[in-house]
Amino acid sequence: MKCPICHTNNKNTANFCNDCGFDLKNQKHINLTAGKGLKPYTPEFQTDKLPTSLSSFEGERKPVTVFFTEISNYTYLIEKLSPEDVHQILDGFFHILLTEIHKYQGTINQFTGNGIIAMFGAPSAIENHAKNACLAALSAQGAVKNYAKTIKQKLGISFKIRIGLNSGPVVVGSIGDDLRYDYTAFGDTTHLAFMIQNAAEPGSVLLSHSTYKRICNYFNFNSLEPFSYKGKSAPIKIYELKQNVPGFQSLTKRRISSALVGRDEEMKKLKFHLSELINAKGSIINIVGEPGVGKSRLISELKKQDALKKVALLEGRAVAFGKNLSFHPIINLLKNWAKISENDHPAESVKKLETSIWGVCLHQTSEIFPLVATLMGLRLSGEHLEKVNDIEGEALEKLIINSVRNLLIKSAQTSPLVIILEDMHWADTSTIEFVESLLPLVKTNRILFINIFRPGYVGTSEHFIKTVNEFYPENHTQISLWPLNRNYCEKLIANLINMKALPFSVREQILDRANGNPFFTEEIVLSIIDSEAAVQKPVVFEAASTTNALVIPHTISDALLSRIDRLDEKTKNLITVASVIGRSFFYRILIDIIHPTESIDKQLLFLEEAQLLFERNRMGEREYLFKHALTQEVVYESILYKKRIYLHLQVAASIEHLFNDKLYEFYGVLAYHYGKGENLGKTEEYLIKAGEESLKSSASNEALNCFKEALNLYLKKYGDNADPEKIAMFEKNIGLAYYNKGSFVNALEHFDIVLERSGYGSPKYRFHKIVRFVCDISILLAKLYLPLKQSNRQPTNRDNFIFDVFHKRGISLIYLDTERFFFENISFIRKMTRFDIKQINTGVYSYCSSSGIFSLTGLSFNISNRILKSSKKFIGENDIKELLCFEFYKFFLNEIGLNVKNMMKSL
Repeated sequence: MKCPICHTNNKNTANFCNDCGFDLKNQKHINLTAGKGLKPYTPEFQTDKLPTSLSSFEGERKPVTVFFTEISNYTYLIEKLSPEDVHQILDGFFHILLTEIHKYQGTINQFTGNGIIAMFGAPSAIENHAKNACLAALSAQGAVKNYAKTIKQKLGISFKIRIGLNSGPVVVGSIGDDLRYDYTAFGDTTHLAFMIQNAAEPGSVLLSHSTYKRICNYFNFNSLEPFSYKGKSAPIKIYELKQNVPGFQSLTKRRISSALVGRDEEMKKLKFHLSELINAKGSIINIVGEPGVGKSRLISELKKQDALKKVALLEGRAVAFGKNLSFHPIINLLKNWAKISENDHPAESVKKLETSIWGVCLHQTSEIFPLVATLMGLRLSGEHLEKVNDIEGEALEKLIINSVRNLLIKSAQTSPLVIILEDMHWADTSTIEFVESLLPLVKTNRILFINIFRPGYVGTSEHFIKTVNEFYPENHTQISLWPLNRNYCEKLIANLINMKALPFSVREQILDRANGNPFFTEEIVLSIIDSEAAVQKPVVFEAASTTNALVIPHTISDALLSRIDRLDEKTKNLITVASVIGRSFFYRILIDIIHPTESIDKQLLFLEEAQLLFERNRMGEREYLFKHALTQEVVYESILYKKRIYLHLQVAASIEHLFNDKLYEFYGVLAYHYGKGENLGKTEEYLIKAGEESLKSSASNEALNCFKEALNLYLKKYGDNADPEKIAMFEKNIGLAYYNKGSFVNALEHFDIVLERSGYGSPKYRFHKIVRFVCDISILLAKLYLPLKQSNRQPTNRDNFIFDVFHKRGISLIYLDTERFFFENISFIRKMTRFDIKQINTGVYSYCSSSGIFSLTGLSFNISNRILKSSKKFIGENDIKELLCFEFYKFFLNEIGLNVKNMMKSL
C-alpha cells in the first residue's frame, strides 16, 4: 500500500506508514498508537550492542554529534487545537523522528515534550557521527514537511520544526536504572546544540562550525551570520544545511602489513649516515613529523638493515607524563644497555651497571660508575658513595655529563654507536640540555644520534632543533616526514587490502579521509576488516558484499574509538586500565589492578592480533606497548573523569606495592598518578621526594618543577593555616634548584624569603644596617679575643637549616652584590659563633673563609689573623680545603675588586 502523503510503499497489512507515520487505515484522522510509536525507542542495532557496551552506561567521554529538535509553533498549536489532536500530532511527529534517527544509528537521549534530543556516536562510537546526524536531520525535515501537508489539510494548522546540530566531546552515561530513558549526555557540546536549535528558522537545519568541519565536503551549505549568547566570549559560527549527498555506513581478526611506502628518500638518508658512521664519521639526525605519519616505522625499517649488525644500538624513550621524570630517556637507555630489569633488586641493578661499564671502561670504571649510577638514581655504598657524597649542584652535573661522555667515547672506540631517542617532544628539560651537551661528540667519535620529535613543542622539539641547526650545521640532517601523496596512499591501501575489489566511492573516501597519514590509513582498513566488510583470501583481504554499506571514519580518533567499542567488555576494560598506566606498561602492574583471570592472557593476545598492542620482553620483564601513542591517548581521553581518578589511584597503589624495595625510581611516576588521582597529600609527598632525587642527580630543572608544584599544592591545601617552617623548606629547595642551575638572582630571592620567614631577614633601612653592623662587629670581637666567650652550644636541625641557607646565599651574593656580601657575611659569622662551629654543617669551611674578608679591611686589630688562629682547633690534618680558604678568599676578593675600606666609609 502506498502512503498518500510521502508515497512510501508499505505492506498491505500495515496500519501506518513506515516513513511518515500516516494513518493508512483511517485517513480521516491523524492517529498513531503511542505504544507502537515508541516501541523502537531502543533500536535493534543498539540493543544488540548493549552486552559489550556496559561501560558506556557507567559513563565515559565520547566525541559525538548532538541533535536537538522542537516544534517551532508549539504554543500556537496547543492554543488552537484540542488536547486529543495535539497528542495525535505529537505521536506522528515522534514516530517520524524515531524512525529517521534510528535509521542513521542515532540514539534518542530525551523527549522534551515538543521535541527530541538525540546523539550520534554514543553509547557505541560511529566513525561518521556528524554525517549520520546531518543525514538524519535532512531526512527528518523531509518527512515532517510531508507530514505537515496532512496536518494542514485536516486541521488547517501550519506545522514546522527546527533542528540544531553540534559535534564535540561529551560525558555520556546512564543517570538511572532504566536504559530506555536515562542514557544522556552532559557538557558544553550539548548546551551549544540547544542554542543553535533556538537560532534556527522554522523548517531549517543549523549546525556549528565543529560539525561543519567534519562534513563540509559532503553537503551544501549557507554560511550565516555568527550569533552570540550569554556565557560565550566569541560569536558562534553557524551554517544552514541545504542538500544531501549519497553516503555510506561503517575486532581485527587478522594482522595486516605493508612494505614501507613513499619513504625511499628518507631511508636513503638514514642508510647513508649509517654507512658514514661505520666509516668513522658521526652525525645527528632529527626525525620530525606529526602523529601517525610514520616516524617509528622508519626506525623499525632501519633496524632491519644488515649494516646495523656492525654497530652498537642504544635506545631510550620519553613518556607523555615525563615532565618531572628527571633524565628518563637517558636512564631508560642506560637500563636497556646494562640489561637492568624492573624486577631486579637494587643491589643487582648496581652490579649489572658496574659490570657493563667495566666491560667498556676497564680501569676507569671506579671514576665513571659512581656518577652514572647517581644519574640513574641507584643507591651506592662504600667507596663509591664517598666519591659523590660531598659533590652537589653544577659541579655534580658537570661530572655526570663528563662521565657519560667518557662512557660513550669508550663504547664508540669498541664499536660504532647508534643512539636512538624516541618521543623526545615529551622529554624533561634536563634531558634536552643533557643530550645537547653530548652532541659535540659526533665531531670526533663514531656516534650517530637519531632524535625523534613531534613538531610544535616549544621547550623541547623547537628548542632542540634550533640548537642543532645553530651549532652543528655540518653534522646535522633533518628528516621531516609529511603525509603520503595520493599515489603512495593508494599503493599502501593496495598492500593492505585488495583495493580493486572495493567500490570506487569507498576507495575515494578512504583516500580523502586518510589524507596521506599512514597510521590513519591502516586504521581505516582495519575498521573495514573489523566490520566484516572484508574477508580473508589466501593472499590478501578482499572486499565482501557488504562493502557498499561502509562508513569511513573522519578522524583517527573516530576510527580508533569505533574499533575499541567493538571489543567485549572485559577486553575494553583491560585496554582502558592500560591506557591509564601509560603507553608502555608492565604485565604485573596490569594484573595487580585487574586481578588475574583465565582470560587476561587471551585478551592481551587478541589485542596484539588486533594490532592495538604489542608485547616485548625488556630485561626479563614482560611489558606491553600501545602500537601508537594516539591509541593510548584516545582510549585515555574516553574515560569518564571520576573513573580516571579511581584508576590513577589504583595504578599508584600497585606501584607502591610491587616496587616497594626501589620506590625511589618511581617517585616522579607516583607524583603523576597521585596528582591525576587528586590525592593532594600523596602528590605533595612524592613531588618532594622526586625533587630531592632530582637534586641528588643534578636535574635542577625537574627539581624546580617538583618543588614549585609541591608548594602550590601545599598552599592550596592549607591556605592561611600553612606551617611557616614547611613553606621555608619549600622555598629553600626552590632556591637550591636555582642555585644549582647557576641562576643566582632567582636563588637569592628565595633564600631571602626563607631567612625573612625564619626571623633572620636583612635590615631594610640604613640606620638599622649601621646598628646591626656595630653589634655584629662588637660581639664578634668579644668572641675572638675573650676565650671564655667561646660557645659549646649544639646547633639544632633548624639551626643547621638556617646556616645552610646563609652559606648558599653568601655564595650567590659573591656573584651579584659584593658589598652586600661583605656585611651579610659578618652577620653570618657572628651568628655562627653562638654555637660549636664544628657541629655546624659547612661551619668550619665558612668560618675559615671569612678570614679572607677581614684581611682586606686593613683594621689594626687584625681580625683576620685572629680568626685563622682560632680556626686551628677546628681543622683536622686532612681538611685541606679549609686550610686553603684564607689564601683563596683573599685572592678572590682582590680579583673582584672588593674595596672593603670604602664600604666601611659608606656606613
